Amino acid sequence: LQTAIAAGGTITFQCQSPNPTIELTREHFVSRTTFIDGGNTVTLDGGNRRMFDTGSNVWFRLTNIAIKRGAGVVGGSGRVELFHAQVTNSAQAIWLHSGSVWISDSRFENNGQTSVFAYDSIRISDGSTFFGNSGTPIYAWRGTVVIEDSLFVGNGRSEFIAGDCN
Repeated sequence: LQTAIAAGGTITFQCQSPNPTIELTREHFVSRTTFIDGGNTVTLDGGNRRMFDTGSNVWFRLTNIAIKRGAGVVGGSGRVELFHAQVTNSAQAIWLHSGSVWISDSRFENNGQTSVFAYDSIRISDGSTFFGNSGTPIYAWRGTVVIEDSLFVGNGRSEFIAGDCN
């Protein structure tokens, strides 16, 4: 996986076993535009470790994939997108100190702390669901937050935090 991520481009899993779980044993640095497509069968297990760190000006997309037990699924900066993804049992699922996040048709469930933090903009759309997360579901430091056609139920904190703290 690290070799494919280092090369960038589109990574599509073609696994022989049905519904495979791939355990990530270390954090992967994403330095080039990279799209990972799990084909609606693959689960990435972070083993309670950070999973991906994105560089600045990098576009990183996770599509058709399940992600669990990440102690920070995606961190860093750049442009991060999750399309038709499921993120469960993770701490600080997305934490970008600069950059933007777009989440579409995805589910965040039973995650701790903040589910999505971005320094710039956050967009949640197309039936995305945040359910049973123990922390703040959305934390936008500055920039724009757009939430369309999405559901937030049973999260530990009901507020959304937005604004510049200067």
